[in-house]
Amino acid sequence: MNGSISRIRKPGALIFWLAVLLLIITCAILVTALPTRHSKEDQWGEPEMTILPKNAFDKTLRVVGDIDYKPFSYAHGDFVPRGYDIELVAELANRLEYNLKYQLTSWVEAVAMIKEGEADLIMGCDKQDSSVMDCAFTIPTFEEKFVAFELKQSESFNDLYNKRIALIEGCGLKETMIRQHLWRNCFEYETVTDCVDAVLRGERDCFIAHATIGEVALRSFGRDVERFRGRMDIATGQMCLGIAEKNSEFLTKVDDALTEMRADGTLGRLQQKWIEPFETDPSDAGSSRKHLVILLVVLDLLVLAGICVTGYALIRNRATESENSKSDA
Repeated sequence: MNGSISRIRKPGALIFWLAVLLLIITCAILVTALPTRHSKEDQWGEPEMTILPKNAFDKTLRVVGDIDYKPFSYAHGDFVPRGYDIELVAELANRLEYNLKYQLTSWVEAVAMIKEGEADLIMGCDKQDSSVMDCAFTIPTFEEKFVAFELKQSESFNDLYNKRIALIEGCGLKETMIRQHLWRNCFEYETVTDCVDAVLRGERDCFIAHATIGEVALRSFGRDVERFRGRMDIATGQMCLGIAEKNSEFLTKVDDALTEMRADGTLGRLQQKWIEPFETDPSDAGSSRKHLVILLVVLDLLVLAGICVTGYALIRNRATESENSKSDA
């Protein structure tokens, strides 16, 4: 060790450059570790609507859905309906030769309209949603997990028993939460945006939603995704369309059309367009950043150790030079 130290030449210059390297790595750690905020434009790039209803037929299909259910159904700034379900239903109506009349509103009102016969079809249903059990459900148009979005990652499902949980009204997970004796911990909100706000305000500890819907809600309104560090899978939900009356003939036609759309790739293309960009869990990115910070900290410590060793070498060199000077004298 002493021999290696004694062989270091120009330790002062080496200390200078090691200090510069230490400063650079420390700055990199700070930049990497600090939370980043993204603008709405960076986070939510609205796809272009390419499938539109032809509206050139004799029959009209009255369709209702949630107004704040990105990316499945929502109203654009000009109040034009957009989303995965909007284009899916447009393609469906064109194939079945129906005109379309959309109305996006709150989920509670949409359910009331379908029950009162003011609409023929409701979008964005979950087969477990008891609020629309009077409807006849189509085959699934999309399957994905319900996820608990948390500020702090839970160790297990049992941790939810100590948390205040936000859910959107009509969440298909309600029956599951009742069976698990968790419904007393749940609070319903009109939209997923309200759920996110409730958690950010500290009013609730987490919110549960379909994975894609939760991710888009966090991103599209300028929320800092990385504040929600926890993602815990709860259950798998099947999203589908609800038919107002148990009309087996019409339901069969719709299911046949959906089967054709799945076979010819239409559903796949719509999912790729509206859903797949949001399937990547931001917590993965957060994990990568965490690993990078750890690596940079290790490098920082190594450089700091190098500075200490070189400084020791400098002291030893000066002590040796002083002893040599005394011997010469």
